[in-house]
Amino acid sequence: MRKRELVEIERRSGDGGPARTYYRPSEAGMRMLRASSRDWGEFATRIGSIIGHPAREES
Repeated sequence: MRKRELVEIERRSGDGGPARTYYRPSEAGMRMLRASSRDWGEFATRIGSIIGHPAREES
């Protein structure tokens, strides 16, 4: 997947200054973020069990 498909880009003219660029995750970007977060959590839990430290819970 190309990076451009993961973010939505919007340019807005500035108030007397340079134009600004705003970035936000696209739907595909949000799906990838959720999947990566889930994968990272599983990885951290497994490594924690190997070294004897439980993974920290997010609050």
